[in-house]
Amino acid sequence: LNVLKAEDTWKTIGSITNAGLVTLDGHGYVTGNKVKVSGVAGIAGANREWIITRNGANTFTLRGWGAAHAGLETTEEGRVKRMDKGLVQITSCETGDATKHNVGRPS
Repeated sequence: LNVLKAEDTWKTIGSITNAGLVTLDGHGYVTGNKVKVSGVAGIAGANREWIITRNGANTFTLRGWGAAHAGLETTEEGRVKRMDKGLVQITSCETGDATKHNVGRPS
């Protein structure tokens, strides 16, 4: 039985637009990751958890962004942390066939 767990650290956002586009050089995120945004000034409602869509190696979009989050474009300090990176992957091999199970953290 193998159990794998990883943690993520806070990363400084390069910029975030009023359309919910985040620039973060070399973020390494993929579409569907859950992230937490914190410390963003100038855009109401940006600081919370989001599911993202990867646009490229250095940008992603916050899903569900809407008019309620509109504000000024900002390059002020903000940070982001991947929240689903603490998922645990359990690999078992009781019958000779490896089976992987992804188990999330309790809410």
